[in-house]
Amino acid sequence: MNGTVLVAYATKYGATKETAEVIGQALRAAGREAEVLAAEDVKDLSAYAAVILGSAVYVAQWRKEAATFLEIHEKALTERPVWLFSSGPTGSGDPVQLVSGWRFQIRRCRLPSGSTRGIGSYSMAFSIPGSSTCPRS
Repeated sequence: MNGTVLVAYATKYGATKETAEVIGQALRAAGREAEVLAAEDVKDLSAYAAVILGSAVYVAQWRKEAATFLEIHEKALTERPVWLFSSGPTGSGDPVQLVSGWRFQIRRCRLPSGSTRGIGSYSMAFSIPGSSTCPRS
């Protein structure tokens, strides 16, 4: 993949911003161009080859800024690779089971056939696992 990767985030106290910055650093260390921005500051995705979006999770909900980002940029997101990450307490165990029943504040999410990659977990020793292009609701 060539081109700049956008790492957008929605945070409440700053931890998700820190995670996004670590992701940006990891991408740059791997030879990729990356830009890290708050989700609400992103107006246009045309300059980005791929998007990584992260949100803090409170009471099993993504931040409104992240959900709004997905709604505003829905069409553009279907035209490029997208990875999502959540930052917040989940407990130990299988991440797919842990997010079962979570409700994301997203009204719709249409994806090209075959574009989902499953849900992965990560630690601060960052690697990009296979992730879902749209959270399950």
